Amino acid sequence: MGGPIYGGHEADLDQLYNSCTNTGLNFEEYFDDSVEVNVTSFDKKAGKQFSSKDEHFRRTFNDMDLCPEIMENLQRMKYSKPTPIQQYAISILGSGGDLMATAQTGSGKTAAMMIPIINYLKMSNIGSRGYNASQKVDCIVVAPTRELATQLYDECYKFCGRNTNVVPGLCYGGTG
Repeated sequence: MGGPIYGGHEADLDQLYNSCTNTGLNFEEYFDDSVEVNVTSFDKKAGKQFSSKDEHFRRTFNDMDLCPEIMENLQRMKYSKPTPIQQYAISILGSGGDLMATAQTGSGKTAAMMIPIINYLKMSNIGSRGYNASQKVDCIVVAPTRELATQLYDECYKFCGRNTNVVPGLCYGGTG
């Protein structure tokens, strides 16, 4: 019953999907110009910085060039509209950019960081090595606590689903 067991944490994908809710912060009030967003890129050849806020803004998940499997998993998770941080971060990270961002608890930061990683792994066929191929770690996400590591794993497991061939793992230390 359920998914892989890591360090005593058993993840059941169907149960995780069934526990998804679309309640939380009311982001409707943040979908205007009152949110402060600064996007600065550095052109190494020209040696100068430039602001490109509009270049990275994506109003919907459909505008983000995500693979169909991730789009399907987002629907299972009841994600209908990206939050403000997701509207910028998924595009910036998905294009290979660096990101430093702050946002409120519950604002969708985990999705903003994980979705572009999983999309890259899926689109690059990194997760499709097959059973006979040697397996290796393609991405490491570090968390300061066991509880946060477990939360991140559960969210990543939902984004990956059973249809992307990207398989998350969970590893944490400490004493029990």
